[in-house]
Amino acid sequence: MNGSVVAQWISLLTLKQRVVGLNTSHGVISFSKKFIHTVLHSTQVTRINVPYWQEKETGVMSKVPNLIFQLQNDKHVYALQELEYPGLTKLPYHGGADVVDPDYRDTVHNEAVGRKSDIELLKRFIAKHFPLLLSEPTVIETCMYTETPDSELIMDRHPLYHNIMVCCGCSGHGFKLAPSIGKILCRMAMGKESHINITALSFKRFKNSCLTNKAKL
Repeated sequence: MNGSVVAQWISLLTLKQRVVGLNTSHGVISFSKKFIHTVLHSTQVTRINVPYWQEKETGVMSKVPNLIFQLQNDKHVYALQELEYPGLTKLPYHGGADVVDPDYRDTVHNEAVGRKSDIELLKRFIAKHFPLLLSEPTVIETCMYTETPDSELIMDRHPLYHNIMVCCGCSGHGFKLAPSIGKILCRMAMGKESHINITALSFKRFKNSCLTNKAKL
């Protein structure tokens, strides 16, 4: 067992041939928009608003389960019980997003917290479907997505360097899938087959992926 290193806030520089690993600003394996763009040219990094909504009376939302609402435009709204902030329900719109450079997520000149149209949509949605919540957000944060054209993640081995595995483009689903993703990548790293079929997550489904044709990075 060689162990592993979780590398954050490190920029990828190059992928060297016949070298186990990726050359970065700190000499360790990393993740970068530039690398993902090389792997799949139509992958993009986006930023969404994550608003939190105050309950009108303390505890009234405590028995409401986590919910997902499918909208007519095939996007959805999801509601999560209070966790980060007492008395606040996390209720974002999974659909409205600004394309940004991940290195400058908080400096994009776009009213600081991104687009306002999704917040207005959520205000109307809450007024209609969540009478126990105030229809003005108390806190608005942002979240970063790496999105693929079909909004499904990529999980595959590099076709030239089989000791390099790529998992990216979770398109906003990565957090809830993390336990299964970790198990699959662990088995792949040990040379074992995945416990589920991940063929549909291959690079091969994208015609514009340079890895589909085994091009050099």
